[in-house]
Amino acid sequence: MVRDNLYQILTRVFYLFFSTQIRNNNPIQIFEDGKETRDFVFIDDVVAATILGIEKEEANGHVFNVGTGVATDVLEVANSLIKAYDISVPVTVTGRFRLGDIRHNYADLTKIKNLLGFEPKVYFKEGIERFSSWVLEQEIQEDKLSKSLEEMKKKGLLK
Repeated sequence: MVRDNLYQILTRVFYLFFSTQIRNNNPIQIFEDGKETRDFVFIDDVVAATILGIEKEEANGHVFNVGTGVATDVLEVANSLIKAYDISVPVTVTGRFRLGDIRHNYADLTKIKNLLGFEPKVYFKEGIERFSSWVLEQEIQEDKLSKSLEEMKKKGLLK
C-alpha cells in the first residue's frame, strides 16, 4: 500500500490555491514564516510508485512513503509559481498557523527504494514547470482563499 497523508494532500491544494491567487492578481498569504517545508512529489512519480506497489510481491503487507525525499519551503513554492506565471503579486508572510500543522514534512524513501526500487524522476523545478504549464491551459478559477480561511477560523483551526 502506498501512503498518502493529509499533509501531502494539503500541499497539492496550496499549489492550486497559490496558482488561483496569482492568476487572479491577488496577494499570496503564507502561514508561519514561510520556511516550513514539504515534499512535493509529481503525480507521475506517485503513479509509478503505486504500480510498483501493485505489481511487486515484495510490497505485500507493507506501507511506503512516496515523495522525492527533498524538503522545499513554502516561500520557494510561492516565488516559483509567481515566476512561472510571470504575474507579480505581493507575498505576505502572516505568522498565522493551522492547529496541528507540522513544521517540516518530507518522505524517507529508504524502504521504498530498498524493497521496490522506486526512485523519483521529477523533482521540484521540473514539476513546478510542468504543473504551471498545465494550469495556464485551464480557465482561471475564482479565488476562494478568504472563504477557506474564514471556515478554518470558525472551526478554531487557524491561529
